[in-house]
Amino acid sequence: MKTFRAYLMILIMLLISAQVLFAGGKKETSLETESQVVVTEKKAPASSSTSKVLAPFWSIDLNGQEVSEEIFAPYDITMINVWGTYCNPCISEMPGLGILSKEYKDKGVQIIGIVVDVYHSDEKVFMEKLATARDIIAYTQADYRHILQSKDLIDLYLKNVQVIPTTFFVDSKGAIIGKEYLSSRSEEAWRKIIDEMIIEYVK
Repeated sequence: MKTFRAYLMILIMLLISAQVLFAGGKKETSLETESQVVVTEKKAPASSSTSKVLAPFWSIDLNGQEVSEEIFAPYDITMINVWGTYCNPCISEMPGLGILSKEYKDKGVQIIGIVVDVYHSDEKVFMEKLATARDIIAYTQADYRHILQSKDLIDLYLKNVQVIPTTFFVDSKGAIIGKEYLSSRSEEAWRKIIDEMIIEYVK
């Protein structure tokens, strides 16, 4: 069985290109600095350079467990929330997402987080970033599955993400469905969106 150290070294190699996501206009902010983001939504990207299916992929979660597209199979709809530990709007919506995750689990809907800034070539810094992400999840009680971005996820979708939080949906096979949502929303706003997704995509 691979050790967590082995996972870390593999992850570092896979995530070295993740820095692309933080170039070209995306601004990191401290937890003490509130950022203002215009709430918008758009159709999921349909360009030839972007996959319409988030599969196949390999990554690990915050506990070092391997994750692949098989994570989607047990659910009709998976809501994927892309966030960062430095992002106040991301953190502000996580308590509501934690509640919704429990509420909709038996209705065929799961919520998954992808945290984009837990990477570094230095093991000590990596572990510090990992601890920060875990602390945020514990504080917000957003205790659904959170995974680290990998080269596969970057190539399939995340290379086009310019704003966080960004949220999108996939079906049980990882096919991207519905709209892409930029910026954070309230628990009630997300509940309305999820209910609409169930009506449209769950037969």
